[in-house]
Amino acid sequence: MKQNYTTSLELPGLPRLFSYNNKLPALAIASFALVSLIMLYIGIYRQNEYIVLGIILGSALIYFFIKYPRFWLYTITFSLFIFFRKSEVGVSILDVIAAFLYLVTLFSWFFWQIAIKRAKLVTNLGDWFILAFFILLFSNSIIAVIHGVSFLDWIREYSIMALALFYFPYRYYFSDEKYLKRLLILLAAVCILTELQQLYDYYQIGMANVVYAYQILISARINQALFTTTTAFGILAILFEKKFLRQFIYIILTIISAFALISSFSRTFWLILLIQLVIFIIILPAKEKIKLITYSIAFSTVLILTVMIAFEGGTTVALKAYEYRLSSSTQGRKDPSVQARLAEYKVVLKRISEYPMGGNGLEKKFSFFNPIAHASAHTSITHNGFLFLFYKIGIPLSLFYIFFLLYFTIKSFILFFRSKENFYKILSLGSFCGLLVMIISDFSTTLFNVRDGVFVMAFAFAFTQITEKKLLENKK
Repeated sequence: MKQNYTTSLELPGLPRLFSYNNKLPALAIASFALVSLIMLYIGIYRQNEYIVLGIILGSALIYFFIKYPRFWLYTITFSLFIFFRKSEVGVSILDVIAAFLYLVTLFSWFFWQIAIKRAKLVTNLGDWFILAFFILLFSNSIIAVIHGVSFLDWIREYSIMALALFYFPYRYYFSDEKYLKRLLILLAAVCILTELQQLYDYYQIGMANVVYAYQILISARINQALFTTTTAFGILAILFEKKFLRQFIYIILTIISAFALISSFSRTFWLILLIQLVIFIIILPAKEKIKLITYSIAFSTVLILTVMIAFEGGTTVALKAYEYRLSSSTQGRKDPSVQARLAEYKVVLKRISEYPMGGNGLEKKFSFFNPIAHASAHTSITHNGFLFLFYKIGIPLSLFYIFFLLYFTIKSFILFFRSKENFYKILSLGSFCGLLVMIISDFSTTLFNVRDGVFVMAFAFAFTQITEKKLLENKK
């Protein structure tokens, strides 16, 4: 009788993260090992062993990515912990690895699915707009080059935005609840690692020998979209979970997410989380509302105690830093950051009026007088995601982007009320919260070309469609 060999990664008490069947042919393994040794020998002889080793490992990864697509996406997910960190100036070795791991594999997958397998990837109107947007966006490279942007700079910004296309493979391979839960476990681990790194950075930058409030205010401010979204997901998981042990775990994870968000000192994202809590109070059943209010009071108490313990004698300084961030939000036009952004918007709006149809091109820089620095700023960053789109790619193409963003946002919200199972209620409403983060925050910053922002969008799109598919299956 022919035996079926199964290998899997399994943790006690948790679902297997991935599994695959069929024993690899001994001849193939031996051949690969022999070729690898020969290549490594040549590499050492020519003093290029690291390059050769990279080629060998890359070849092995390519094989496993092709044969086991979920393993590919698990690898992508796990690597986000590194990818979400700030990159070095210029093109680093990590940028090269990321380009292969993300973009080359992603576009290869699209080619295989569309050209070879003739798979149906488009399942709704939003899908049409996403694909049309990224195909038409290639024409923007011509505009960018005409305006003095190098093609390499253009492709770097395009590449970050295009990572939202990971929505398609995640939706394709994780519609089964068994695999989806494994993905969520891995994704939760990545988020926690990222949040712990943020808290460590916060301690290193803002809390070591702190004397003045401004020392705390210079804490690292990245991945706020991720922290806000994971906090919202965690709150929903706590409210809908009935088993005490799991609920306790969710509470710990959510507290870590919330502390990471608070340590970013990003007022916009604090406000978004408050808006999400208000939405929860409005739409959730009475039982969940009571739990939410109770846990919110408890968390506030824990937060104050933590600040007092962490800062010891500097508690007053820490609280002043938080007070300053909150009070400055009420200053309106007197707030220096608001004045700087108004000066920036004035220049950007002028550029939009000059090229409203095709835009100025991705990575096109502009100059404005920054009243905070009392000097001219030369940048490609716009502190408004929608102006970013209009300025760089033009109004018509921007409307494609805005349409599919609103399409999935509205759909995820509706699916919360239509779903019967708590798991999919959490999935849909959590996705809505993630997309709400993208929409609201992009009135004061830009997340459409930021690493954590595009992946928040990709996962939210995928989870929304997976929820809808489950709903349709239950109706049959």
